[in-house]
Amino acid sequence: MASVTNSNNILFVFLLTGVITLLWSCSSVSGHSSSSFRIKSARVIVMNTLGPNNTLTIHCKSKDDDLGEHNIAFNKSFEWSFTNHIFGKTLFWCRMWWYDHRKLVWGSYRVYKGSDDIDRCSGTDGNTCVRKAQWDGVYFELKDNTFIKVYDWKR
Repeated sequence: MASVTNSNNILFVFLLTGVITLLWSCSSVSGHSSSSFRIKSARVIVMNTLGPNNTLTIHCKSKDDDLGEHNIAFNKSFEWSFTNHIFGKTLFWCRMWWYDHRKLVWGSYRVYKGSDDIDRCSGTDGNTCVRKAQWDGVYFELKDNTFIKVYDWKR
């Protein structure tokens, strides 16, 4: 009877360790930093299409990762890759700002939510999420490679 109990304890510890390892690795960021029960990598690209001589500044964060502040020149982009949380809870927000004729234009926007975006983004594998900052707002790319305006700037 003791060997069965020890075998059950060892099996339980082994399974628990595997689950903890899996959950621990599900929200790691690389590069700089769903349907339920799926682990899928994703990439977010924020593009500056504000016009010549307009620099977009962004500061992006998730619960676990602070990607820092970045200045993006016109027609350039900032991107990062990560692995979604197993239950689709990965969430990234970016504070963005720029100056329109010396007047501050800004906003704080959700740029990625795993449960919403994991299957909505473009790319051959559906995991590339392109966000475009334009003079009138922030646009998200759809699967058909068109863009839809999602947010207005605060002026």
